Amino acid sequence: RAVMEHVHQVAVQKAPKETGALAGSAEVKVHEDGAEVYFPGPYARYQEYGVSHSGKALRHEVGQSFYLVTSIVQETPKVLQIVTEELSKHYD
Repeated sequence: RAVMEHVHQVAVQKAPKETGALAGSAEVKVHEDGAEVYFPGPYARYQEYGVSHSGKALRHEVGQSFYLVTSIVQETPKVLQIVTEELSKHYD
């Protein structure tokens, strides 16, 4: 969960913010076997991949396409640090 909370924070900062609804709807969902960062609805997918929506090209004056993917890739060192810290709490 700690890793997904971190990725969530970074992805929300990178998400396109025309109205703020996309960033405001993001959440971390915890499951029995882990957790995920979740941006609901088809709009999130359109914005992530930068495709057109209803025949109109998407624009990003604030934020970017691939907001979730780039957050995961760019934050890999921090994610590994968090995982190491969390594991050491349980195995020291």
